[in-house]
Amino acid sequence: MDSVVNKVGGQPAICPSLPTTLKAVGCDEYWLQDWIVANPTRLGLGQVIIKAKELRQHGGKGGRLDILAYDAALDTYYEVEVMLGECDADHGFRALDYWARERVRNPNARHVAVIVAEDLCKRHLDPT
Repeated sequence: MDSVVNKVGGQPAICPSLPTTLKAVGCDEYWLQDWIVANPTRLGLGQVIIKAKELRQHGGKGGRLDILAYDAALDTYYEVEVMLGECDADHGFRALDYWARERVRNPNARHVAVIVAEDLCKRHLDPT
């Protein structure tokens, strides 16, 4: 994997033709969150605005929602859980938990749970 790591202006760059992971090029989950927040259209959800990042749930007792995005035209909140690597059951449950908590906070709006991961669980994609 070292061959895919390049530095451009001191920042990691990914060679488009070689597979790698964000971790292999020196990026962490916070980097990925910042990358999304810098241009929310990267989520593929349309013209959303970022309402919060690392939003504490219920006085700090319910974890932190990675990103809360909002589409005013649709009155829709997107509860976004970000992770590096393969999506696992813990992150899936966490995304649904944040989705449910935000529905209580804003009950008249539509809510959508979103998971951003480098890899979906292979067991869910295998047709056998």
